[in-house]
Parts: sequence; structure tokens; C-alpha cells
Amino acid sequence: MRRLGSFLRGLTAASVLVGGTAAHGASPLRILPAVSPWNLHYADESCLLARSFGTGRDLVHLRLEQTAPSNRFSAVLIGQAFRSVHMTTDLTLTFGPGGGPDKRERVMTATSTVGEKLPMLLIEGASLQGASLPSKATAADPALPALEGEAGFSYLTIDRSIGGDLQLDTGEMDKPMAALRACTDDLVRSWGLDPGVQSTLQRRAAPKGNPGNWFRPEDFPNAFTGDSAVVRFRVVIDASGAITECAIPSATKGEEFERATCEVLRKRGRFEPALDASGKSVASYYTNTVSWISGVSG
Repeated sequence: MRRLGSFLRGLTAASVLVGGTAAHGASPLRILPAVSPWNLHYADESCLLARSFGTGRDLVHLRLEQTAPSNRFSAVLIGQAFRSVHMTTDLTLTFGPGGGPDKRERVMTATSTVGEKLPMLLIEGASLQGASLPSKATAADPALPALEGEAGFSYLTIDRSIGGDLQLDTGEMDKPMAALRACTDDLVRSWGLDPGVQSTLQRRAAPKGNPGNWFRPEDFPNAFTGDSAVVRFRVVIDASGAITECAIPSATKGEEFERATCEVLRKRGRFEPALDASGKSVASYYTNTVSWISGVSG
């Protein structure tokens, strides 16, 4: 079992609350100082950076989560500021200064399942560089070199079509991101793989065909007909392309959906093995997400 609750002390930003006006309209820009240090959680199947900003009804919790090495992450925003009568919202995330705007349409709103059950937004595939991160750096890519100038990113702006704009004063991001990379390297080692080899692959383990076609309506757990679930999965692929391990880093529903996901992957999943820097077939991993909807999956 991996260690839990490793804290990044000494990284609290010296931020102050400053009034301002959004450049694109009359909505005020609320600048929220950090009110906690970065907190790095080592879980068995994921790494989570967390920090809180603002106070009272402006209290916002930011979580950056990775289930494998990548320069992309899942960004979770939790707080009363995201309460809405709408099921979806449009927003733009920008890590600055210097990051490209990451425009997202119809981001689903949900409720946090822990603590005060606050409103929550989940943004998959986010990055410090936003839209300017090269397209090849997908969430499923192996670890890429540290982004240049990570120390230059010191805030996250959240531009919303409804509810006003927020700026979270994150402080310099180089040390938090370095700690997150160290955590995901530990994840790779826990799978029996060498993170050094994985970061220099000539070719990743890749599905043969469309993975969405592996999941069929008849695979849906009968007890949950009419329900839905989003399941993140990871499989370890050996040098022959065979699946040797299936794990579920997170799922929005119970064990039946987790079990069904791995059963389908073991039954129908087919992969081309990874190639190391010299072109030799080696064991590696593959991560993705499946959305289960009654009668449909993929």
C-alpha cells in the first residue's frame, strides 16, 4: 500500500485579496488567496494535489489528479461558487501568466461525495499550458519532460458564462508539479514497471481498433439498468500485447460497473505492445475512461 497524506509544506503563496474587473465584461474578477499549503495525497491508484483558496462562500477547493504520468491532469473545482440551477456550465481555464485558454462547453456540475457535499466541476485533460500544450500530449501519453517555466505559472483564472470570474493564486507551480511527477513515478513502480523505461518509449501500448467497440449493451450490469457510470481504468500490457492486470482508479458508481469494465477488457481488449527506446517490445500500461449508460457503453 502506498503512503497517504504526504504534505508539501512551505509552498504557501504570499497572496492578497485584490479587487479587479474582468477585461471582457462588467463581472468583477474575484481574486482568492491560498489559505492552505499544497497537500499531496498518495493513493493506491492515483496521485492528488489539493489546495484551498478564499474564505466563506468564496472558499474554493482545487484538486489536480493523475492516475498515470502525464503533463495533463483532471482538475476538480469544489465550492459554493459553482452552485447553479443548470446541469452544465461553460467555462475557460487559464493557468497564467502565459498559459493558453482552455475553453470547455457544457461541463457537468455534480455534488462532492465527501465533507459538506458542495457543488463540484470536473475538467478532464487539463494542463498548465492549456490549449497551447502540443496535441500529442494526451492524458494517455507517458510522462513527458517537465514543462519549461513551470515556476512562471502562479495563478488559475476561471472565466464563467454565469456566476462571475475567479482567480486562484496558486503560487509557483514547479515544486507542486515535481512532487506530482514523483508520485506518479511511484505509481508506475507499484505496477512492476520502470518509470525511466516508460518515459522514453518509442511507441506506447495501443489498442487494436476502437476500444469503444469492445463494450456492448449486453455487458451492462443487469441490476443497474437505467443507471449510468463513468469508470476510469488502467491495464498493464505485457511484451506480447496481452493484458496482465486491470485496475480501476476511480468510478462514479459501485463495484458492479468496475467488475464489468475489467471483464470486458480481459475478454475483448486487444493491444499492440509498447516498444522501448531501442525498438524492443516491453511491458507497459494503458489508461482510458468508459461511460456506461443503460443500453449504451463506450
